[in-house]
Amino acid sequence: MYYERKFHDIVITMRESKSFVIEKGNKVFYGVMAFFIVLTILGSIHFRNLDFERARRHLLIFNLFSLTLTTIYRIRLIDDKEYMETVYPRVKNSWWFELPFFPCNTAEILYSLAIFLNFRGLLSYCFFLGFIGPILAFSSPPLGFEKENFFRLRMLGFYCTHYFCLMNIPFMMISGYYVPEYRDIPYALLIYAIFSTIMYFMNRYIDSLELGYPANYFFVMDPDFHPLFRKAYDFIPYRLIFTYPLILLVGLILSIFVFLLRIFV
Repeated sequence: MYYERKFHDIVITMRESKSFVIEKGNKVFYGVMAFFIVLTILGSIHFRNLDFERARRHLLIFNLFSLTLTTIYRIRLIDDKEYMETVYPRVKNSWWFELPFFPCNTAEILYSLAIFLNFRGLLSYCFFLGFIGPILAFSSPPLGFEKENFFRLRMLGFYCTHYFCLMNIPFMMISGYYVPEYRDIPYALLIYAIFSTIMYFMNRYIDSLELGYPANYFFVMDPDFHPLFRKAYDFIPYRLIFTYPLILLVGLILSIFVFLLRIFV
């Protein structure tokens, strides 16, 4: 009991300490990134020595663990009253806006399915979105995930789930389980376009409930979260439609990504 209380006191102290407040570009941020990079290197050493089938099984176990963590994180996030009141002030039924329908969430959920089915088209979607999504999330943290103590469950969930999604990239490539090719890009873009369209109508349905906040799953309704989306929206100011030109831009980025992989890998 003594050690249990001691551990509890240490955790509480860390959560309340201003020394562990994480903000893009501060020491805590770089420390967390360094920790995950070391973790990724250690994991990559493990995957380097696996054959195709063993790599597939280990990737499936890793992603089922990540999916479990994501599920717990999303449930706890909905139960986080401080977060909900900060992001959705005076909004009724605000859990409607934190369902796992954001791009990174879909990649995290579908990774396990894609690996289990060994479906290359779905893997390509998860791979590319699992690369671009976390980088955008870390470069532009959404409201509620900036200037907060890293050891709060909300922050731990945000950084761990996004980085676990990103860790699939080196694990799959170094094991040889999946290495992207040019032919994979159309599949990734097609699945992204399908999800964008579905989420557009999902957003419209949520907005019809008049809950006091605009739904924006897959960011097809409001581009303010990122300057690139803002420019595209200013050029074609129509919901959903403004995302389609971005699909072509993403296709160009993915082509450059595959080109660089062919040179250096």
